Amino acid sequence: MRFAAIFVGLLSLIASAASAQELTEAQKRRIHLPYIRAATDCFARTISANTAALDMAREGKWYDALAAAGNLCEAAVHKMISAHDQIYGVGTGSVFFKGPYLDDLPRAVGTRLKDALARRTAELAQAQALGRQQIDEASRTRDLLRDRMYACTKKELEGLVASSETAEILATAAMTICNREVQAALDAAMALVRLEGGNGTGLREELRGVIQRNVVTSAVQVRAASRASAPAASPASQDRAARLGGIATPEECLRTASSIREGKLVDQEKLISLMLDVCRPEIENAARAKFLEDPAQELASLRAKALENAVQAAKEIINAQ
Repeated sequence: MRFAAIFVGLLSLIASAASAQELTEAQKRRIHLPYIRAATDCFARTISANTAALDMAREGKWYDALAAAGNLCEAAVHKMISAHDQIYGVGTGSVFFKGPYLDDLPRAVGTRLKDALARRTAELAQAQALGRQQIDEASRTRDLLRDRMYACTKKELEGLVASSETAEILATAAMTICNREVQAALDAAMALVRLEGGNGTGLREELRGVIQRNVVTSAVQVRAASRASAPAASPASQDRAARLGGIATPEECLRTASSIREGKLVDQEKLISLMLDVCRPEIENAARAKFLEDPAQELASLRAKALENAVQAAKEIINAQ
């Protein structure tokens, strides 16, 4: 309404001036200037309110930024063109808009957006710094959880390596036991991929495959190291091996171990504890054998069950003697 009133007043001024004398070029420009400013202010406000358009302007893509402003400034532009037609003659407004006005528009809008562009540049720099910090933290977290996962699988492989199963089966068993650590490592790796802007489609299974191959390699290495570092048997261990040689089950071990009292009166609970201690490797092997048959079972539960069975077997052996 304000510009409409100004426009009507200016037309009256033009009409009265034309009847007396022609307006000077300076007078024409002064009359038209408010319309130019109104249109330019509209473009500046619209770009400032549109983050995508403001980023285009920051990169020097001014005409893309102005196009992103859409038709929100159409009314202001139409008034500027109409006023130019009234002042300079019909048809001159469109020529002015497409020529001198658009040529100077990036400079004029850029001057108005100087503070907004500076703020946006600072925001982006801060966001980039935060992004780099998050990537660094995520990278360290991934490395920590990856190392913890491999420490877990190696520890389990060292316990499973006595089995005659293949390295692939041992690796699967170790990864199942360490499933929590494996999932945490995979989650951390995927979080880092997302922060770096990568496409995680199918990547999780690829990473799991890499882990599987690494654990298989570790199983081969642990088995080789175990065989290479096996100590020579001492006379005492040889005697024990002779007494317990060929034992494959906890029951067989317990039956042989019950003879260690050698006719002495020994408290039953102490004897059972001693027998269980002697046969602990066989009890552990029994639990792990069950786990290798069905890795879906919890190893801790199988260990508890194997110990329970061994205690019962020890009692039955002692009572039968």
